[in-house]
Amino acid sequence: MSVPTQHKAAILPEKGGNLQVQLRPTPTPGANEVLIGVKSISLNLVDGYQRSVGMPPVSSYPAVLGSDIAGTVLAVGANVNTFKVGARVAAFASSFYITENGTNYGAFQECVLVPAVAVAPIPDAVSFTTASALPMIAFVAATGFAVLDVELALSAAGDVKSGKKGVLVWGAGSGVGFGAVQLAKALGFAVYATAGPKHHAGLAAVGVDRTFDYGSDTVVDDIVAAAQQDGAVVELGFLAAGSYAAGSLDKCIAILAALKQRDQPSRLAVAPPMFEYPQGTGVDATFIMVHDTDKRNNAFRFAFHEWLGPSLAAETFKPFKTRVVGNGLDAIQTALEEVTAASGEKIVVDL
Repeated sequence: MSVPTQHKAAILPEKGGNLQVQLRPTPTPGANEVLIGVKSISLNLVDGYQRSVGMPPVSSYPAVLGSDIAGTVLAVGANVNTFKVGARVAAFASSFYITENGTNYGAFQECVLVPAVAVAPIPDAVSFTTASALPMIAFVAATGFAVLDVELALSAAGDVKSGKKGVLVWGAGSGVGFGAVQLAKALGFAVYATAGPKHHAGLAAVGVDRTFDYGSDTVVDDIVAAAQQDGAVVELGFLAAGSYAAGSLDKCIAILAALKQRDQPSRLAVAPPMFEYPQGTGVDATFIMVHDTDKRNNAFRFAFHEWLGPSLAAETFKPFKTRVVGNGLDAIQTALEEVTAASGEKIVVDL
């Protein structure tokens, strides 16, 4: 499989600017990297934040944004023996963590460099479109539990029973939430989830023990009563989707505080950006962002090599719904606008 000397990229010239499709040189993978020829790109809300306000921080402009891709391996570095040229893969191609030559690592282009630790094989039965929606879902789920200091080791999940460890997942109808509940079950947790009613059947299908309508006036009391009735120990929470204005953070804290059984604080991993964290509640809330390189790579390795790749092959991971809104890099600008209104699906551009 030949590697082109140049490829097209949707480049952001400046903060708040519009994407421009341009040619750029195709990079060579480093020793522990994989060069992927992109077939599908999935977009996330964070992509829009980065384009408009430069957060999470963009190291320099012009920049190439984006995280979620699926495609085929074009070349591998000297130390990579887990992937061969031509392999079908999904990858977390974010330039969030790589500042040197960061444009080589953004998803919105035809050829992307990715650390091999953040690449998962995909079976022939899973389309590139479907697979492109999974990297952010898998990585943020793994990172969230890593932030909660949960050992990332797969175990057989069990039903709710007295003394069973449980976890609250708020916003389980979102992509990140859908991944979080599947990982929680794989890690052996009983899951108490919130989502809009239209998502409840799908969550039950992936093993969620109890699902509640996040919009209900009694949702906090209902979850607390259910966990107490089940005899579940719920000391951990995962806020996958929601907003500070909607009270999502306060409700999660109220639930965990009411279920607190020990002197040490309960823990809440927070995926959406929150500008203020209540203090003195008995619940420690932490933004899902791992700055330590070793801990982050462990989360990548677990998410892609131990969980996503094997579970896709075994057909035990249920992919998230996707909607293709265009073809080609020119469609990404419009796709960024579609993401803000998406619910229960991920927006994809095929190349």
